[in-house]
Amino acid sequence: MSALRGDAVVDTHVHVTSADTRRYPRTEPAPGATWFVDRPLDVNGLLRDMDEAGVAKAVVVQGLGPYAFDNRYLLDAVPQDLARLAAVVAVDPTDPAAPATMARLAKHPYVRAVRLPAGTARRSDWLSDARADRVWRAAADLRLSLVLWVTEDALAELAAVVSRHPDVPVALDHCGGATFRRDDDSVAATALLAFVPLEHVLLKVTTAVLDVADALDDPAPLGAWLAEHFGSRRLMWGSNHPASGGRSYREMRDLLERAVARLASSARTDVRGATAARLYRLG
Repeated sequence: MSALRGDAVVDTHVHVTSADTRRYPRTEPAPGATWFVDRPLDVNGLLRDMDEAGVAKAVVVQGLGPYAFDNRYLLDAVPQDLARLAAVVAVDPTDPAAPATMARLAKHPYVRAVRLPAGTARRSDWLSDARADRVWRAAADLRLSLVLWVTEDALAELAAVVSRHPDVPVALDHCGGATFRRDDDSVAATALLAFVPLEHVLLKVTTAVLDVADALDDPAPLGAWLAEHFGSRRLMWGSNHPASGGRSYREMRDLLERAVARLASSARTDVRGATAARLYRLG
């Protein structure tokens, strides 16, 4: 992967889908999960959108909505521009073959992490038994980071697992689904505070999170709160494009700039791309 300029923007959370549903069949969508039907985006469309929005590199995350744990399109799409794209595959953590599946997927050099679902309606029971440690040990052996698509109700269980495996970097999709509350100019997300001492846990500050802050007039206080508690080297931006409807990709990119407006220059660089470059080895 080509070198990354210091001011370059990296998007750590985009999805792609193929119009070829025969070669890449889709799963039965969950209720309300229609983004891949309403706003389909293949890899060529993603690259065009990145050019228009000024995004240098992107981490393409397996879309569980359209494909569940069938990573075939992701694995075929990302190699179309390895200078700009890397992959996060998804694995079913409840499957006894999960470690073997992770090992097979890790043979693709552009696969940098494994996505696991947990939380409400996302098979969270596995976090509290031996299956979690089995997956974390496999990630450590394969030198892969883990990406958790988690809801707030599972954060306490997740923190217990993460604390046992300090050698495995973990990124929380959408800031772990935490509920952010704002009072005047302050921000609070109590459930996330358990992860502050766990320095190997990073947060994806995505459009889903920033939209909530923007609805309260300004995402900058949220950006400042996250940087104060976690440090900018643990924060990275993700658009969730095209799953986050209502905004163009360029508007999502602009929302990022508003969120980091109160941060120092070096901290803004971290959130825009430097943190992602370190975690995902992006050059």
